[in-house]
Amino acid sequence: MTADWIQLAGTLRGFAAHPKRPTRAGVVVLQEIFGVNAHIREVTTQLASMGYLTIAPELFHRTGPGFDVGYDARSVAEGRRHREACTADGMLADISACVQWLHDQGCQKVASVGFCFGGHAAWLAGTLPDMAACACFYGGGIGRYRPGGGEPSVALAPQLKARMLMLYGEKDDLIPAAEVEQIAQALQHAGVRSEVHLLAGAGHGFACDARESYNAYAANMAWLKVFRLLAQELGSAP
Repeated sequence: MTADWIQLAGTLRGFAAHPKRPTRAGVVVLQEIFGVNAHIREVTTQLASMGYLTIAPELFHRTGPGFDVGYDARSVAEGRRHREACTADGMLADISACVQWLHDQGCQKVASVGFCFGGHAAWLAGTLPDMAACACFYGGGIGRYRPGGGEPSVALAPQLKARMLMLYGEKDDLIPAAEVEQIAQALQHAGVRSEVHLLAGAGHGFACDARESYNAYAANMAWLKVFRLLAQELGSAP
């Protein structure tokens, strides 16, 4: 397996990880507000080690190219500043560039996996025609706003084309249970192939082992669901 940064379009870069063998299945990994940091790069390489061609775009490239921080209060504030400068259209353009790159490498089917802000981005990605499946780890703000303005992103449920896997922590203090239920109802009413899981005892950021909120059991259970989704929808079982 090899991994390195590549230039996509304009100022957009992506951290790309290639599996040992050629594959027809690709995954777009979507960052938290902390940039394409060590955790996101690790997720990207781990998915590649399982046989998927994987790329993580820098969603903050317009305002913070190379942004890569930890999880302290100052980093959170800086990440939120870059997040507020993002728009849904811009994020979809970046994800589409990644999808095109994966297609150019021979991938016939593509999925996305996103975390927090990236979980919101993965929800948006579900509206793209070439996205087979999306896994959203604690996607923040889907029921409350849309990047750049407009109706909250939950209103896009009828436009979702991908199979959606929504993963939330029962004790997430940033995403209330009412919002999770709102998202579940929107998916059901729109007839989207989807699963919504509330993981017992888990808080926000439960899948990141670099954060105090890491919950190994919840993370493992969530990833098992993601692996099953990818295997079923991309036709390339780990």
